[in-house]
Amino acid sequence: MKNQEPINQTGKLRQIAEKFLSSKEKVSEISFSELDNLRLIRELEIHQIELEMQNDELKLAKEKAELAEKKYTELYDFSPSGYLSLSKAGRITDLNFSAEHLLGKKRSSLIYSSFGFFVSSDTRALYNDFLENIFTTNLKQTCELKLVSADDSMRYVLVNGIISNMDEKCLVTLTDISKGKLAEQILLESEEKFRMVFENVFDGISIYSDDPDSSMRRLVECNEQYADMAGRSRDELLQLGSIVGLQLRDEEKANNDRLDSIKKGKEYTGSYSWIRPDGRENVIEYVGKPVVWKGKSYTIGIDRDITKRKQIEEELIKAKLKAEESDRLKSAFLANMSHEIRTPMNGILGFTELLKDLKLTGKKQQEFINIIQKSGTRMLNIINDIINISKIDSQQIEISIAETDINEQLEYIYHFFRLEAEQRKLHISFKNGLSSAKAFVRADREKLYAVLTNLVKNAIKFTKTGSIEFGYDLKGEFLEFYVKDTGPGIPDDQKEIIFERFRQGSESLSYNYEGSGLGLAISKAYVEMLGGKIWVESKNGQGSTMRFTMPYLNGIKKNELLQTFTEEEIRLTRELKILVVDDDETSRMLFNVMIMPFAKDYFQAINGHEAVKVCQHNPGINLVLMDINMPVMNGYEATRQIREFNTEVIIIAQTAYALPGDREKAIEAGCNNYISKPINHVALISLINQYLS
Repeated sequence: MKNQEPINQTGKLRQIAEKFLSSKEKVSEISFSELDNLRLIRELEIHQIELEMQNDELKLAKEKAELAEKKYTELYDFSPSGYLSLSKAGRITDLNFSAEHLLGKKRSSLIYSSFGFFVSSDTRALYNDFLENIFTTNLKQTCELKLVSADDSMRYVLVNGIISNMDEKCLVTLTDISKGKLAEQILLESEEKFRMVFENVFDGISIYSDDPDSSMRRLVECNEQYADMAGRSRDELLQLGSIVGLQLRDEEKANNDRLDSIKKGKEYTGSYSWIRPDGRENVIEYVGKPVVWKGKSYTIGIDRDITKRKQIEEELIKAKLKAEESDRLKSAFLANMSHEIRTPMNGILGFTELLKDLKLTGKKQQEFINIIQKSGTRMLNIINDIINISKIDSQQIEISIAETDINEQLEYIYHFFRLEAEQRKLHISFKNGLSSAKAFVRADREKLYAVLTNLVKNAIKFTKTGSIEFGYDLKGEFLEFYVKDTGPGIPDDQKEIIFERFRQGSESLSYNYEGSGLGLAISKAYVEMLGGKIWVESKNGQGSTMRFTMPYLNGIKKNELLQTFTEEEIRLTRELKILVVDDDETSRMLFNVMIMPFAKDYFQAINGHEAVKVCQHNPGINLVLMDINMPVMNGYEATRQIREFNTEVIIIAQTAYALPGDREKAIEAGCNNYISKPINHVALISLINQYLS
């Protein structure tokens, strides 16, 4: 408005000047004030010119402003970043071509549409927070969104927003970061794949920083498998930075090889032992590869636990040596058997031939007959050993537990070998560890006799001078038997192998003693079957003591058993109602004789089906003697059916099979106990007395 006032005054002066120049009136008729103003015309015209010059500058400025506006519009519209304005409701009020390209629609169709429509559902919560925060705080906000354009293509964008001071709109820049995100995702997937392989390979992987000029090294990375080999956690190992419990084989050479390989950039291999915190030792085989990264030396190691492989290799070596030794022993055994069989056969056939001589005197005949008898006995022992070891290998040996007097057995063995020992000028003796009353035990009489006989026979065979003593002692719940001699003794390295078959206390193939070399192997098998163990105590040149144990199961001697039945107990047993179930008539007759004096009522059945019926019709039966192997229904099934309606009756299984496991089967079926045929009268009465007296 201040610029317009001088322009209006100049116009008035110009009107006065024009009036003066064109007027026909006299000069005196023009007012003084008007004449006075004429003097200002020149100055006004000059001022006008100056104003016009100012207008030209304003015009030029306007043109420049328009040009700047045009450039801004071009920069806005064609910027590589997307620009748009959002209302508080999230509607688009303006946008450029880049934003239009990102959203996949024309600008005209996007105006006043909701920007949130193009935001992926998994980032929509971020967008909502962004919009709320920017209008609430009026502060700059940033977030990353995933946009789904109109053509369903997906892009990642970095969103920056501020509030405009002019129209309170949200001004937003959209920067396409899809390529970076894709590269980041690829890198992440690559890292995940690497980590998956790194953590799930069967071998341990480690990365150590190395100093090529010294033995200093530090663990900077490892996988879980590597940590598991060490028996520690990965974090613990990385914190320690070193291998704990590592024992390199030839450590100095291993370190020198490693440093030399690092300097030459070549891989190196080796093995070491790893002592874990739990004391377990692992054998580790490793391969190290030196690498240089960012000017620093590292070693990437692949470690494999070969402990099991080493154990298998050692076992294979042992098995190979054992097979070779077994083959050697078999060859020696066959050679020995040929000698052992031919020697007594030579005596038998030779002296039999000599017996044909009619001129022989009676004394000579008797001498030859004795030689033939001894040779036959020797051959029989060899054949028995071979048969017994074959039965042990095929698991056909059965245990038959019965009452036996061990004092009586030892006395018998003493008298059996005394003559042979005296002929060799050896003193033989025995020692009983229990009184006669306590020496009656439950055991396999034949197995115990076989073991003691083998050990005493060996002692006599290997002892040239001195004495032999055998006996037993009660130690806790076991009987410990021993056979002591003053023979040559056994070296320490032979103490274990003497119990192997075909051994005779020497590794040599030249045998100085007769026998199959199977006696101790058979004895060991029998002792273990009886629940004991066998070992030798010996010093080379100072004699030997063979020891073995057997569970002490106290039995009752027959005459003592009969004495235990008082008149009152016999009277009580006479009140019994007994059922005998057996398909064999002779067995039923035998049971009748054995138990009739103690039975009030006596019932019989020839199969399991009849037994069940008899028990159903006579609920007062106290005792059932149940045969197992019967027609129609066996004893197991009959027992199960009886137990369905009578759980009180005592059922004792009795069978002629007596195989291992039969007792367990009978108990499982519901029997109270088990007795094997042939039935021992005393044992049967003992069972009846045990349950029903």
